[in-house]
Amino acid sequence: MRMKSPNDISSSDLIAIGSIGKSHGLKGSFFLNSYCDPEDNFFNYKRFFLIQEKKILEFNIKSKHIKSSKNIVNISGIETLKKLKNLRTLKFIL
Repeated sequence: MRMKSPNDISSSDLIAIGSIGKSHGLKGSFFLNSYCDPEDNFFNYKRFFLIQEKKILEFNIKSKHIKSSKNIVNISGIETLKKLKNLRTLKFIL
């Protein structure tokens, strides 16, 4: 079975596994709100998507670290606080 491309995915194929939390710093990093149990299971997945204005966007995790037991994440294509603010209310899906 081949993996679907973002263009072949419908909303019925999707499961929310987290959301973007508060920003951290000025370079687009943010606190991850993971819906997984345990929370670190979020990072077991290889492909992540966000839905923005009915478009499915695929992304990769560039970096992650832990601060006060919370995951701080930076994703590809988001290098500024301004870009992050446009995604602030979106959920991670797979």
